Amino acid sequence: MSVTVEDYERALDAYLDEASRLGDDLVAVLLYGSMAQGKLRPGHSDIDAYVVLRNEVFDERERYLRALEILVEAADSVAQSGIPFHPFHYFSLDELRRVRADFVPLWHHEGSNRVVFGQDVRSHIATTAVSRFRARSMFFEARQVVLPLTSYLYKPELSIQDCQKIIRHLGSIRRFIPKLACITLDIRPDFSVGEEEFKKLFPEVETSVLRRIDALRELTDEELKPAAVRETLSDSLNFLEHANDALLSRLRAKSEAARTPDYVSLLVE
Repeated sequence: MSVTVEDYERALDAYLDEASRLGDDLVAVLLYGSMAQGKLRPGHSDIDAYVVLRNEVFDERERYLRALEILVEAADSVAQSGIPFHPFHYFSLDELRRVRADFVPLWHHEGSNRVVFGQDVRSHIATTAVSRFRARSMFFEARQVVLPLTSYLYKPELSIQDCQKIIRHLGSIRRFIPKLACITLDIRPDFSVGEEEFKKLFPEVETSVLRRIDALRELTDEELKPAAVRETLSDSLNFLEHANDALLSRLRAKSEAARTPDYVSLLVE
């Protein structure tokens, strides 16, 4: 099915119309991702959003079940349109203070998101020390998830389905790896500028393969060439390993710079 930007807008409007049946229990709907950033790729991009509900919704069973029913029906309205979307995250107002650390920069940078319904609650979005500590390990976890893709390098022939799966995973490398590497060093760039910050921190790591991933994601199935997909996969895995080595080097340097020879510091260690 051929879809347009207008189709996405209509699907979002249908969702908001259904969700508005919640009345005062619905505080806000916050749009993020490519649609909010003006980088929509019709037919490929998802609709991504946060739904914020009043705290009291979660205190009363019947009120909560009613809210869930309405949100499911609202999601069905998007599903029936054929537009790709992720089931929207929903939070209470209080929970906005405990959002995952790797998501917080998304809400604190202009142009990364927009309010499409209700109040502007973005200033309430924060995280916790535990979540920030957890976020510093996510680069290495993401690396472990992607590494099994190496098996495709040894497969004699790649099918179109293989290519599609590889490109989906390469899209994750392209979107998240530069940002997660920055977060590991306690630098939290916005999703849209993560690559620029990465280049500043790791100038020795070649990032041109990220452009090639973008180009692959724009191709139709008929335009895909398995050899080009395999080559881009190989270069992407090399990029990932170079990024890993550069990051470990920075972490070692940071750790050694923090050490002092005094007796108290040795006890703490």
